Amino acid sequence: CEDAKRNWWPLVSLEALDLFAAHRLNYTHCRLGPFTVAGEDDPNYVGYLTTADGRVDLEQWYPHFWGRARTIANRAQQLGIYVEFDLVDRWVRQHGESDLPHIDPWSAQNNIQGVEAGGLAIFRSAPLPVHERWVRKAIAELGEFESVIFQVGNEGFKSFSVAWEAGVYDIVKDELRRRGYGNRLVATNTHDPDLESRLDYITRHDNEAQQPGAKPILVNEYRSLPSDEVLRQVRRARRLGTMFMYWRGGHDEPTWQRTLGEL
Repeated sequence: CEDAKRNWWPLVSLEALDLFAAHRLNYTHCRLGPFTVAGEDDPNYVGYLTTADGRVDLEQWYPHFWGRARTIANRAQQLGIYVEFDLVDRWVRQHGESDLPHIDPWSAQNNIQGVEAGGLAIFRSAPLPVHERWVRKAIAELGEFESVIFQVGNEGFKSFSVAWEAGVYDIVKDELRRRGYGNRLVATNTHDPDLESRLDYITRHDNEAQQPGAKPILVNEYRSLPSDEVLRQVRRARRLGTMFMYWRGGHDEPTWQRTLGEL
């Protein structure tokens, strides 16, 4: 998240993709949200159309956002980089119902339809139509790219159910089939053994490389670690046959560049 908007976070800049490719790195992570302008200070990070009063219109998409995501996916595919697109971010839902009430477009006050479909409680049951429409839009835009993979939702361990995780998984697979796209992998970030056995691969938030299991497993976020510790965990993951991603966190530009060069 360092220099977030300069690096296009919660997406990724094309310059960063080129940098990764120069270091022969082949994975990055983007979050689709959905977000609001109040949360991101920029409509280019909002998948819905933002109205004059700052609320979103849940019935209209913002083409520039989806075009930007497609540009990322296309460049990444050309460079041989996998892009893990996170479909529904728990962080936004969690803080949208507590200390940051204007960041969740699925909260009634933040959309012109007055639809209340946000907060952590939504993950305890099957996706509602507004959620399904969002997921299908993401797959319609990004599913054609062979280097794209999907995560059901960042920080899934904060609130989840089989109905939600399996429901989103089924929607993804159905939309891929409906559009004639190839199969794309879908991960769970719940840390739940049952769900990890049901989905295609496993993502976890942990400070240490994970032991191997029946499914591919990777650590894709953790608290900010010193560069040397990141490199130690990456090497340990390689020995184990799992994956430990470099989460930049609070690393400044020189530290980031140096760590990338040593991965």
